[in-house]
Amino acid sequence: MWNESFKWFYEEGTPNGFNDGGIAEFASTKYDGLAREIIQNSLDARKDDNEPVKVVFEKLTVPIDLFPDIDGYISSTQKCIDFLKNDAGNKSVKKLENIIYYLNTCKRNGFFNIMKISDYNTKGLSGSNKTYGSPWANLVRISGNSNKGPGSQGSFGIGKYAPFVFSNIRSIVYSTKDEDGNIAIQGKSILSGHIDNGNTRTPFGYFGRKYQKEIEGKYHDDSQAIFDDKDVPEMFVRKETGTSLYVMCASTPIGWYDEILSSVVNSFFYAIYNNNLVVEIKENQKELVVNKDNLKDQIELCLKENSTKEIKTTHDIYKIFENMDKIVPVSHEFSLPNDKKGTMSLYLYTGKDIESKSIAHLRKAGMKIEEYSPRSLLSYVGIAVTTNEEMNEFLTTCEAPKHDAWSSNNCGEEEQQLIAKRILNDLISWEREEVKKLTPINESERLDPLGMEEFLASDIEGEDDSNNSNAEIINFKPLETEIKKKKNSKQTYSVIDSNDGVIPDENGETEIEGPEGHNNGHGGNGTGNGGAGTGGTGGGNQKDKEKVSIKNIKTPYMNESGKYIISFVPDVSKTDCELKVRLAGEDVFENINILKKYILDESGKKEIDRFDLIAGEKITFEVYFENVDRAALEVSCYAKK
Repeated sequence: MWNESFKWFYEEGTPNGFNDGGIAEFASTKYDGLAREIIQNSLDARKDDNEPVKVVFEKLTVPIDLFPDIDGYISSTQKCIDFLKNDAGNKSVKKLENIIYYLNTCKRNGFFNIMKISDYNTKGLSGSNKTYGSPWANLVRISGNSNKGPGSQGSFGIGKYAPFVFSNIRSIVYSTKDEDGNIAIQGKSILSGHIDNGNTRTPFGYFGRKYQKEIEGKYHDDSQAIFDDKDVPEMFVRKETGTSLYVMCASTPIGWYDEILSSVVNSFFYAIYNNNLVVEIKENQKELVVNKDNLKDQIELCLKENSTKEIKTTHDIYKIFENMDKIVPVSHEFSLPNDKKGTMSLYLYTGKDIESKSIAHLRKAGMKIEEYSPRSLLSYVGIAVTTNEEMNEFLTTCEAPKHDAWSSNNCGEEEQQLIAKRILNDLISWEREEVKKLTPINESERLDPLGMEEFLASDIEGEDDSNNSNAEIINFKPLETEIKKKKNSKQTYSVIDSNDGVIPDENGETEIEGPEGHNNGHGGNGTGNGGAGTGGTGGGNQKDKEKVSIKNIKTPYMNESGKYIISFVPDVSKTDCELKVRLAGEDVFENINILKKYILDESGKKEIDRFDLIAGEKITFEVYFENVDRAALEVSCYAKK
C-alpha cells in the first residue's frame, strides 16, 4: 500500500481556473493524440538500437485501496469548488462536482479503472531528484517545457497533456527506472486554483513525499517524487528500465481498443515496418500485438472495422513496402542555414491497385508528421523521409506543437521563417516534379484501339518530356481533329438514360426526331436521372439550359476499366454547370452512364455533381463510366440560363 505520510500537495501561486489549454489542445484528437505523443517520446528514449521499442497500452481494474490518498484528493477538489463558487455562473464548478461524485462512486464500488501505458527498451527518465532542468522534471513538474536533444521527435512540452484527456479526474501517476537503476514515482493532477491554509494555490497538484524547498531565502512546502519501492504498491514500481504512466479513473469506452490500433498503424507504419517499434494493446483477456510481421494484417483489420480515408491511404502506402524491390528511391539535397546540407529520400509507387494520392512526410523517429498531395492524374502513394541528422534537426524547428504539420510559422523570428519557407517550398517542388514523372505514357501503353489513336490524347496534362532521356518516353500531341457526325435521314442511334429526351445536332441545338417521326423527349420534357449519375445534363426542360462553348477537349483513357480523364477550357464563365458525355462514332451517338465524377485541382480530388467555370481556365475531371473502355467520347457542357 501507499505510505500514509504521502499526500497531495498544490503549489503556491496564481489560482488559475479549471480550463487548461494543454488538455483542451488534445480534446479533439483524443486517442490519436495519446498514441502519437506517448510513442514518439518512447522512440526518442530508445536504449538498444538493435531491438525495437515496445509500448504497451493496458486497461486495468484495481481495488480502490490502490488510489493514492483518495480522501485528500476529494478534499482538494472541494476546495477548488469553494473557491470557484465566488465566480457566479462558472461552469467549471459542475465539472469539479462530477469528479467528487465519480470518486465517491468508486469508493462505494471498491474499485476503479486505470489505463497503464508502459515502454520497454527505453532509457527511463533521469533527474527524478530535481524539480526542474531534467527529463523527469520536464515531464512531471514543468509546464510547456522540453529538455530533449536536437532532432528528437517528441517533447515533454504540450504533448504531456494528452493522457490527461482520458482521466475522468484529471490525474496521472508516473513511474520510471533510469539507466542508473534509480526509481521514482509521483502523482500529478490538474484541477483548479483554490485557497489552502490561507495561501492561493495553482491548479497543479503533486502526490509524493513532503519536503521543504527554498525560494529566495524562504522555505516552502512541496511534494517530491518517491524513491523507495517499499512505500508504494508493487504494481506502480518499474522492474525494468523505462517509464510507465497510470491514467487514474480512466475513460475507456467501447472502441478505445480499436481507436488506439488505428492511430498506431496510421502514424507509425514506417517505424513498425523497419522493426523499430512493437505495440501491444491489452484489455482483460484480449491482447493484440502490432509488429513488422503482422503490420499488413492489422492495417486490413482497421480497414475492415472503420474504412476512413486515412486508413485507406495507409493501406495503399503499405504497397510501397511490398514493392521495395521495384522502387528506386530518389534523393534530394537541401541548402540549410549555416551552410549545412540536409537530405531526404522519396519512395513513390503507382499502380492499378492504388486509389490514394498522397505522400507521407516523416523524420527520424518514423512517425508520420503530415501528408501532402501533389496534383496528379494518376493515383500514387509516397514516403518522404529524412536521411541525415541536419535535415531532421531543421524539420524539428518547423514542427507544430502536436507534431502534425511542418510550417515556417513555427520557426521563431521572421528571418528564420523566410529561410524555412524557402526550404519547405523546395521540398514541395521536388515532390511535385517527381510525381509528374509518373504520368508520361510509354510506347507499350500507347492507345491505338481500332484506329482511334488520333482521337485519344496520350499527352496527359500536356507534360513536356523533351529533356527525358528515357528512349521509351515519347512526345505525342493529339491531332486537332473534329469528329464529324454523318447526317443521314436514317440515322442510327441509341439512348441510354437520356435525361433531356433529345439528341442535339452538331451544335447541340436542334432536336432530331426519333423512330417514326416521334420525338424521344416528348417535346423536350424528359425525366432523366440528372446530375453526376448519368451522362446527360440533368432533368428538366432543355430550354432552361444553354450550351457552353468549350475548347481544348481531351479525353484520355487511364488503362482502368471505365476510367477517363476529361479536361477542357471554357470560353465563358458560368455557374451551376453540368457535364454531358456521349460515345462518338460515324453512325452511333450514345449517351453513357457516369458512375462517378470527380473534379481535380490543386487541393486534390473531390466528388461533385455540378460545377462552376472560369473563362480561359482549364478544368479537369476524373470520370468513371459503366462498361466503356477505350472509346472516342463527345464532351459537352451545359449551364442553367
